[in-house]
Amino acid sequence: MRCAKNIAGLIFIVFIATAALFFKLTVSAYSHAESTPFDEYQVKAAFLYNFTKFVEWPAGALGAKISICTLGDDQFGGYLDLLNGKVVDGRPLVVRRNVDLESANSCHVLFVCPGGYRVSDVLQKTGNHPVLTVGETKSFTAAGGIISFVVRENRVQFEINADAARRAGLKISSQLMKLARPRESR
Repeated sequence: MRCAKNIAGLIFIVFIATAALFFKLTVSAYSHAESTPFDEYQVKAAFLYNFTKFVEWPAGALGAKISICTLGDDQFGGYLDLLNGKVVDGRPLVVRRNVDLESANSCHVLFVCPGGYRVSDVLQKTGNHPVLTVGETKSFTAAGGIISFVVRENRVQFEINADAARRAGLKISSQLMKLARPRESR
């Protein structure tokens, strides 16, 4: 039991260190002044990157590359583009922005931008496919999305719908589950 706690703690530290390093790189790449204000989409881009490290797709689902897509007009600016070419488990990440609903199933991570498509239509389209759906609307996980970002007091957090992940054939690591905030009925 003690060994398991030590391993979980180590994995948590690695996750946080990776996120901190990514933040430092993006801040230095986009810093135009000495101080950079909080940018939630910089943080969300780092989370999307880290999600790819802590989610297991079914055998054969990934292929040679991991696609991170946005559905609709996103607010990521250049932060998401910094993920292009980064390597996770020997596979380079490819960012595809503003994909249409018909292309959503070819994505491994699909960020559903608010205001573009109805969440129910998106989830119906991706429901039987191994797509990690990520959103930021209040009822995203309640509607069947897998991960939803929540911003509270300038902190980006996330909720996970484990049942939706299982239905999509995805395995989310226990370490990532521990970092998630409890789901709310919103």
